[in-house]
Amino acid sequence: LWGVNTFISPYLTEVVGVPEEWIAAVLLLLGVGATIGIFIGGRLADLRPIETLRYSYPLLALVCCAIYFLAPTGMWVGIAVVALLGLPITLVATTVQNRVLIGAKAAPDLASTLISSVFNIGTATGSWISAGALATGLAYAQLPLISIGAAIIASVLAFVVTARDRREATDAAPAS
Repeated sequence: LWGVNTFISPYLTEVVGVPEEWIAAVLLLLGVGATIGIFIGGRLADLRPIETLRYSYPLLALVCCAIYFLAPTGMWVGIAVVALLGLPITLVATTVQNRVLIGAKAAPDLASTLISSVFNIGTATGSWISAGALATGLAYAQLPLISIGAAIIASVLAFVVTARDRREATDAAPAS
């Protein structure tokens, strides 16, 4: 999912047309979106953990689609949709972290460490895939396609895992 994020500066300058001196301000907007995503994600993950996990990845895919189709159409539109990217990324991260910590009540410190490790592996893998794609001739404008594909795969996995959770909860419920 980090294809666009890893190469955000060249994406903004080459695809969106953002002047280099504006990059820091656009990244600040991305950070504001990420902060909002943390607050919303934490609240939703507490209230509706299964639904939040199920729908945060499709939301990420939709935002990446918006980036792919809308960001090249104009600088201000591009800045807006790129800034919006922070929200679903941290919504996903917060929801996954919440799920892991709930499932690892016996060892929350170990779980926290593993969460960070897995996120770092995911970041490195997404960056590596994107760098490889760029090295083979993919244009910066095409990077959101990699993120869309990854988000779709993650969406399917989230639906499978949460369906299994619901089945297990139903099977474990006492008969009335």
